[in-house]
Amino acid sequence: MGKYNAIDLFSGAGGLSYGFESAGFNILLGIDNDNKALLILIFRFSLQE
Repeated sequence: MGKYNAIDLFSGAGGLSYGFESAGFNILLGIDNDNKALLILIFRFSLQE
């Protein structure tokens, strides 16, 4: 069975994404309106801008 995918809405710095990733999910997208939080999220999870 393959991995499940997750999208993190209102992601902040990625705490929920970290939990999902630790549980084996693929993080496809993080959305937030705080640019500083998004920069941290991009750095932590190697996401594309």
